[in-house]
Amino acid sequence: DSIVRINIIFNHGSSGLYQATICENDTIYLNGKPYYKNISSAIDTLKGFATNGCDSILTIQLLLNPNKQGFIKDTLCPDESILINGKTYNANNKKGIEYLSTSSGCDSIINIDLQFSNLELIYESELIIPPGSSYTGSINPNFSPAKIVWSPVLGLSCSDCWNPIINPSANTIYVVEITDENGCIVLAQISVKIEIDDNSWVPNVFSPNGDNI
Repeated sequence: DSIVRINIIFNHGSSGLYQATICENDTIYLNGKPYYKNISSAIDTLKGFATNGCDSILTIQLLLNPNKQGFIKDTLCPDESILINGKTYNANNKKGIEYLSTSSGCDSIINIDLQFSNLELIYESELIIPPGSSYTGSINPNFSPAKIVWSPVLGLSCSDCWNPIINPSANTIYVVEITDENGCIVLAQISVKIEIDDNSWVPNVFSPNGDNI
């Protein structure tokens, strides 16, 4: 019989550590496998990656850079609009989510929730008053007013009050500007006409010498 002596030398595989910082919602692929927020650490075997042809053991550790969140909640005037990230938000487009890039390269999430003032007024738009008479103006808003201005001021007892006494000497159109607590403005227009007195007697002839002949 022959005796064969066999010496087997085992090469050791290599090992390594892979660390990276990614954005919270990002995904990276290592060795064809996805790694993301819910799988941020693992140990993977890389077949034949060692210099001696053996497998490499790779420890993977991901650090998550959280996305920043912000909120825009505001009350705007009925016809007002704002531009956010190139998109217009107005009374027809009140809510949304915008993604903005930050200096870290990760997204900043902006949640938008806008409200719009609903300004309504109850008032008489046309008044007819007898000659020499007066009328107490009345405007009822559905909001908390901060300021009121009547114009023109002629024939008014006050121009910055809610219920001025109106006594114009001729037909007049008053414009009332009302500002709410958010700075929104609503206008009212009130036409005041002097009633024609049909009972007034006006002579259609006259006597130059006063003898009525």
